[in-house]
Amino acid sequence: MNESKVIEFVFSSHFSVKLLVMRLSYFICLFSALAEASDTSAPRPFGVKSSLTHSDNTAKHRSHNHNLLDIPRGGALPAKEANLVAPSPIKVLGSGEGILKSITRGGGPLGYLLALFKDDKRRQPYLISLILSLVYLYFFLKNKEVDCLSYSDGFCVTNFVDGKCPHSGNSHLWSFQEDVIFTIIGIALPFTKYGNKDNTTANRIAIPGIIIAHGTLHWVFSSQNCAPANIDSMTTLYSIFVVALTSIMFLVFSNLIENGTQIPMIIAMIAAISFAIIKLTLSSVDSGKAIAAFFMATQVLFSYMGAFHPGPTATKLTGQTFIVPVIVSLTEYLKCDFLASVGGHFWYDFFLHISMLCSLLPVE
Repeated sequence: MNESKVIEFVFSSHFSVKLLVMRLSYFICLFSALAEASDTSAPRPFGVKSSLTHSDNTAKHRSHNHNLLDIPRGGALPAKEANLVAPSPIKVLGSGEGILKSITRGGGPLGYLLALFKDDKRRQPYLISLILSLVYLYFFLKNKEVDCLSYSDGFCVTNFVDGKCPHSGNSHLWSFQEDVIFTIIGIALPFTKYGNKDNTTANRIAIPGIIIAHGTLHWVFSSQNCAPANIDSMTTLYSIFVVALTSIMFLVFSNLIENGTQIPMIIAMIAAISFAIIKLTLSSVDSGKAIAAFFMATQVLFSYMGAFHPGPTATKLTGQTFIVPVIVSLTEYLKCDFLASVGGHFWYDFFLHISMLCSLLPVE
């Protein structure tokens, strides 16, 4: 199955839970294979050397010219000439090598996943978040609309009555106010004894930057009584926010650069995924699920990066705390009446930004 057929299969219109799992597996393999294929540097992804051994000088010499699958350029060596000793699938999978190599060695995607999450426990909470985000995806595709009077444009808003809310007291305003506080904490934390001294400058800027940008969007909603007359007027600001958030996930949160993935490939993926998220959300405006689509898409992407391409800032604590806002987002979508009675979307921002600030703390 070539890439075009895989993509067509993944995004076809037929849907079921079984097909969702199958399509996710294909997507993970395809995405990771593309990322690994663009790696032209040494050492190999995850810093793991080839498990194959060469017993003669000829094979040793040729090993310097191996490609992605450890096959000499120009064709594979005859078994007798290379005298290769094939490792067991469990050994290969447990070593942390890339998905593409694991599949070609016969271990299969399932064996790779089991070994990967067993060996690196910081990935496990991100896997939980990914599963919960896919549950969100299931209900997003299943439900035509959210049956809740407090649900507006994808947000569960306290005090939202008759299509509007008072500017003096609503979930958007409260979210903006707490986001300002979280931004100040994000700026100050790295300079205290509690901050991670090894944190990069990019991460120290990105975390408070994305928090205040998030808060600004809430302020815009609140200033227009939680129901902007023309949602299209916010498209530019929203698009910039999506591109910035996606860029942070790829360039700061993931390990793609460290693993040698070429910058043009990363930029192309950022552009493609940002475009897809923007188109998906804007196409959901009429159904009132635009922001719900945004939550679903970004949570899937963030969880996927933490589970399969975690960088230094993708700490175990960040992953553990990120599970909570994913649960809140599900509650916001499925049980808005309940959540609106206790503050609505305010709680999503509260737990989300606690999780983001955890990436500024020392690695446990």
